[in-house]
Amino acid sequence: MNKTKHNFLKWSMVSVLILLITAGIAGYTLYNKPHRNVKAATAISLHAQKLVDEYEQNEISSNKQFLDKVLEVTGQVNDIAKNQQGETIIELRGTEMGSVRCTLEDKNLPKLKSGELATLKGICTGYLTDVVMVRCVVADN
Repeated sequence: MNKTKHNFLKWSMVSVLILLITAGIAGYTLYNKPHRNVKAATAISLHAQKLVDEYEQNEISSNKQFLDKVLEVTGQVNDIAKNQQGETIIELRGTEMGSVRCTLEDKNLPKLKSGELATLKGICTGYLTDVVMVRCVVADN
């Protein structure tokens, strides 16, 4: 093997090794990134019906405004249930077509009843006929 090919191969291997180390460090940093403290975060306050209505009218515009943001949503509790992972889901009444589905961060069942007015704070993850919120907490009123 001539010297130029040997140098090219050596530097290629060094470059690949540097890229792998950089990717590993970036992946480790992102994996261990702390979660946002939803309870302490500043939130956009609105009513459940208005939030669902805005998504039904224009999902793209609503995503720009609400997606991955902390929202404080007030509405009438439609249903309280558990999902397959054992997490509590509280559904707030929205419009005839959709609602706001809030997955609670805490495993303990809150003292809410169907028909009650509640305010939940969480991160909006989008719209799938219902507005979906995760890492929700019952807001202090």
